[in-house]
Amino acid sequence: MNKRKRLKSLQTSCLIKVAAATSLLIASYATSYANANCLQEDAIRAVDAKYEKALLENDYAYLTNLLHPNFVWVHNHASYIEESREALLAPMRQRVAEGRPSHSVARTQEGVAVLIVENTAVLRGFTSVERHDTQTNDSGEKLKDVYHFMRTYILYDDKCTLLANQTMAIPIPRGNEQ
Repeated sequence: MNKRKRLKSLQTSCLIKVAAATSLLIASYATSYANANCLQEDAIRAVDAKYEKALLENDYAYLTNLLHPNFVWVHNHASYIEESREALLAPMRQRVAEGRPSHSVARTQEGVAVLIVENTAVLRGFTSVERHDTQTNDSGEKLKDVYHFMRTYILYDDKCTLLANQTMAIPIPRGNEQ
């Protein structure tokens, strides 16, 4: 009788362990699948739109989580290169600490194209940026800075991270310029 109870207890214990291991495996797969889903076109577009919003709103926490540890940002024909995520985050951290707004009033994306290959997504398009000190043209319309961008997202540590960003200013005539 004692042997039966021990055998029954052992069987129950094994079943519980198998059930727990199966649950962990399913949860792990579901998490990996959900994170890999960020590399689906609609999902990565949403991640990128939130990146633009984070720049606009000084969302330091979101950017800290999004940027790859080796993040690089090349600006305007390589005249300015952020060689680390800290170089991008430090000024934002200071603005947040001082309660200052971002440099931008609005950021609008247009013509975004997406290319996804395995664990990498490349987005390219245009961002119009309206700044606090925006000038107006002869008609009184606010002028915006327009940039052509290309961003590379990769699946890293089971999440989509922004590895690289390249932006190039598009010259726009100001005022009476032709």
